[in-house]
Amino acid sequence: MCLAYAEWLLASPDVTTIPVRGRKNRLVAVEIGWFRRFVADLRAKWNGAASTASDLAHEQRLLAALTSERRPAASVLCPAPAPEKEKPADKTRVFK
Repeated sequence: MCLAYAEWLLASPDVTTIPVRGRKNRLVAVEIGWFRRFVADLRAKWNGAASTASDLAHEQRLLAALTSERRPAASVLCPAPAPEKEKPADKTRVFK
């Protein structure tokens, strides 16, 4: 279920919400208090309240790259790996 729908269900006084989860191929009811806290935690993460400064910097670089008109020249997630040294070809002798 999407986050907005879960929030709407919890905020609607005329709707009885019974949250469930799958466990061992069965639906199992979860405690409503736990579900409310879980939805609140998800909203905090979605809004960035639980993010660190380094997380936000990565997200901003990625968002800028995705919304840019031009493709970035380098990776925005991590530095490019160092080029590997070419191995010299094995000197093998082939007999015909």
